[in-house]
Amino acid sequence: MLKLISLQGFLNLSDDAIKKIADGLEAVGLEKDGVLKFDDADDFLDAVGIAVDEQHTVVVAVENEEYNVIKKQIIGKFSLDSKSSPDIAEAISREREELLEGRLPDMEDHCLVPSDAEIYLTDDGLYSGFFVEFANGAKLIYVPLDMTRLDTLLGYIREELGEKDKEEPEKKKDDPNTRVLFSIFDDDNEAPVDEEPEAEVEENDQPEEEPVDLTGFEEAVSNAGKAAYSLIQLDKTVAFVDCEYSKYLKAMSKKVDGLADSFSFNEVELEGEEELEPQVALARKTRLALRNTGADFGAAISPILEGEKDGKPFYYSYIIIHDGTSAKAKKVSTSSQQGAESLIPHAFSLMFELIAQKAEILTAQEDEEEAAEETEKKKRIIILSAVVAVAVVAIITAVVLVWKYVRAGSDIYNPSSSQNSLSVSNQSAGNSLQPSNDVPAITAGNSVSNTGNLTTDPNYAYPAEPTAGNVSANNTVSPIASQSGTFTFTVYGYGHGVGMSQTGANYYASIGWNYLEILAMYYYGTNLVIGDTYPATVSFAGTSYSTRDYLAIAVESEMGSSFETEALKAQAVALYTYAKYCNYNVSVTAHAFDKTPSEKSYAAVDAVIGQYVTYNGEVCQTLFHATSAYKTASFSSTFGGEQIAYLSGGRPSYGDVKAPNYMTTVTFSSDELKALIYSKTGIQLSGDPSTWLKIISHDACINNDIGYVSYIQVGNQVYTGYKFRLDVLGGAIRSHCFTINYTPDTAVQ
Repeated sequence: MLKLISLQGFLNLSDDAIKKIADGLEAVGLEKDGVLKFDDADDFLDAVGIAVDEQHTVVVAVENEEYNVIKKQIIGKFSLDSKSSPDIAEAISREREELLEGRLPDMEDHCLVPSDAEIYLTDDGLYSGFFVEFANGAKLIYVPLDMTRLDTLLGYIREELGEKDKEEPEKKKDDPNTRVLFSIFDDDNEAPVDEEPEAEVEENDQPEEEPVDLTGFEEAVSNAGKAAYSLIQLDKTVAFVDCEYSKYLKAMSKKVDGLADSFSFNEVELEGEEELEPQVALARKTRLALRNTGADFGAAISPILEGEKDGKPFYYSYIIIHDGTSAKAKKVSTSSQQGAESLIPHAFSLMFELIAQKAEILTAQEDEEEAAEETEKKKRIIILSAVVAVAVVAIITAVVLVWKYVRAGSDIYNPSSSQNSLSVSNQSAGNSLQPSNDVPAITAGNSVSNTGNLTTDPNYAYPAEPTAGNVSANNTVSPIASQSGTFTFTVYGYGHGVGMSQTGANYYASIGWNYLEILAMYYYGTNLVIGDTYPATVSFAGTSYSTRDYLAIAVESEMGSSFETEALKAQAVALYTYAKYCNYNVSVTAHAFDKTPSEKSYAAVDAVIGQYVTYNGEVCQTLFHATSAYKTASFSSTFGGEQIAYLSGGRPSYGDVKAPNYMTTVTFSSDELKALIYSKTGIQLSGDPSTWLKIISHDACINNDIGYVSYIQVGNQVYTGYKFRLDVLGGAIRSHCFTINYTPDTAVQ
């Protein structure tokens, strides 16, 4: 079966590229339910692994930003020998000779491919794809989600798959090797609610069954106790889809206090169930049970299914957990007939473990939302107080002025003579974005006014904010000694966090700020130069574009027409400034560049084209990122080197907490983390896992316990948080603002 599995970036800007690949693969057997979209790297890699394990042909598509990182992870995941492709190196040198002079720091990453792979060269060599075939017959094709390169790559794919896949007879739905792959079910993969078959969900009122033998369920009972405790403490309930294994859950409910109060048993009928893949049907039944009972989670365990691998039978079962918005499936399997029944207690054990994890994550998200609401209330109170104070000052000032006028006669107060007034300057002087000590602090949610200066200048001057600091951190890894356990990374924001936050800019625009105010907030202390004569063209990735087209494509690719107009203007100025900083020769790795610009993007560009940001007369390095972790990060603590004053971090970006997936979690078993770190760094971790990682310092951008990590100790080595995210974890977490929690499996006595 042919699959398309994609990993999208945080802003999900690759839908057009995914559709283009899907349309191109229809002729060689891709069906609608064979397209899977992910925005989480772990779930994405799990899905690719399952597809290969189940002998599918899978086209794997990843956005340029993560392309080389994910490529390394796939090579490592399948233990593939790798090499540096001379063909890719030649193609890159042929198209962009200057890149070989050190301007492309990830040149080696672009050339890295599996040793036995067939290379799919792009026209410029960058983000080239490849094709590999595994011993079990599975095939994997790796390509970028890049509209400018897909035409060439789709030709390779159709040539590779065209005739062979057409000749294969269609497999039956009930063949386990032809199942639709769902590690995560999202709304694109599930039937719309109003199109779902009618289902009846009723409480199971059947009489008590005969005593059930729970031999072999010791681990499941233990995990059931932990799950029940978590559910009761967090006030959560679970709707379990009634099945042939319900008797085991009922028996465990008699042994574990609180389990019966946390679980309900629900009979669910799904019309047309026999026509669906087993896990698809079970996921929909789980969602129906959840929605009809009002529980916090749905859970289900599939019957034991039989398949074949390498000519030998194997047995497997799926565990489905639904949190109300998406479902996740985990598979347990065994290769022996004798051990098939042992899957049942193992499945229950895993189900309880997943439920406890889900409950904790959901509660953490709810706590974050409540904290954000409380913060907003406090801000509104502060704003109201400030407005009242300003009104009082204004009244007093008016009285004083009238009094002066009465006494002085012709001595009339002239606002234009005030030293506090600001003016919009042309290129020679610049439009000052420097703060004024006369201006009160502005908090999120407040529409911007210029109460401290008698001027209508829209370039509002902001008060100084502390730059990103550096505080010592308490170790967030549990000190409980153990032999093995689970590491959970709770991550805030997305991207490096330096400079302008795109979602933050959009939030400020939505509450009435203009692009000048947004730029002043994120690039503190800079000047805006207007009236610049801009060049006719800009070179991006070696190709020349008109300056207007270049900016419009980049604005659309980085933000898109759904963003507020003033945010688009700020993005256009940042992009033009960065192009000017690069002498109008921009690297392909600098930003996204894969969308057809909308009229809204062109209009934003036309309004600000030629304007750029300077600091002490020098053109600025206007970095930007998707979403900050509430405040921006420091340039020097993130990338190293000398500090850049206007990128020193600590700039508030209040709206980011409202962004989708602002807080995410990534979990590794101790064995998985140990293997990953060894593969990336060569560090051999051993002994008690609770001692492996220690956050040394962070900038406290969220609170005293959470911030962008400055330094972290890994074994006996120390890394910056940014290097740890990319080089040690291979980009598995979204930003270097994170905490770590270690949960031991069994404490050492």
